[in-house]
Amino acid sequence: MALIMGSLVRTVCFSGLMVVAAGCQTLGLDNVRIETTPPDATARFATGQSCKTPCAFRAVGEKPISITLSKTGFKSETVTLTRSTLGFRPNPLRVELQLVAPTINVEAAPLAPAE
Repeated sequence: MALIMGSLVRTVCFSGLMVVAAGCQTLGLDNVRIETTPPDATARFATGQSCKTPCAFRAVGEKPISITLSKTGFKSETVTLTRSTLGFRPNPLRVELQLVAPTINVEAAPLAPAE
């Protein structure tokens, strides 16, 4: 009888853990990691919060999350994380920022007359 009771208690406890874990997932709480190439880009959220990559943040809720990644000398990029049954995706978020071609100011000089 003790062996059956012990097994029943373990089954109930394990089932309880599964319900708690499933409950956390439905609340929409996820740790999302952001990585960029090159690193040290600024990740700015629509809420006004920001972090330097690589970084992680706590995603809450069911709505998509918009993040703008920027770094001096690189083209800014805005990405959207969406919630699925597995949490916010993509996770980790990996973005390769594109280098902006440098601009050079060239002053116009008169052309020399052709000889």
